[in-house]
Amino acid sequence: MSEHVIVIIVSVLLLAGLAVIFIYFLFKSFRAEVDEYYQLLLQKMGIRLDKIPNLIETVRAHLSGHTELLVNLTALRAKTWPVIKPKERVHAELEISDLMHKIWALTKESHELEHDTNFLELKMEFKEISSEIEEMTEYYNGKVRNYNKLAGFFLLAPVLGLMRFGKMHIFEFEK
Repeated sequence: MSEHVIVIIVSVLLLAGLAVIFIYFLFKSFRAEVDEYYQLLLQKMGIRLDKIPNLIETVRAHLSGHTELLVNLTALRAKTWPVIKPKERVHAELEISDLMHKIWALTKESHELEHDTNFLELKMEFKEISSEIEEMTEYYNGKVRNYNKLAGFFLLAPVLGLMRFGKMHIFEFEK
């Protein structure tokens, strides 16, 4: 082999190695950013979970005929927070949202609650945190979709598979 061929082969291997290193650190930073947004989303959901006992105490006296609903919400809240897997977390959050909607619907029947300042304040806090959760979910899902689109590129997919950069799950609130 001539020296030119050896130089070309070494140059190509060196460039390929540098490209792999660049791709690794690029996707590592993408994944860290997505993980950071997931943690922020969990934080917001945790804030909502922390407010549920206040809501239950506020509405308990006014919804005395619906104690089973309040007990179910309390039990679901207790089992939701330790859930780490995104798919299980989504299902738990959906169940909590369903129960919360039922409670909001029942509270419309109580005229006393409509004038309770503590209840009205809690209702506003829940509305704010729900909109923040929705906004953060959309942003997180956008980041994950971009990551998955890049990771699914046919030239990168085999290399990323070897580096253990798999597809990430979006946080869809659909049943």
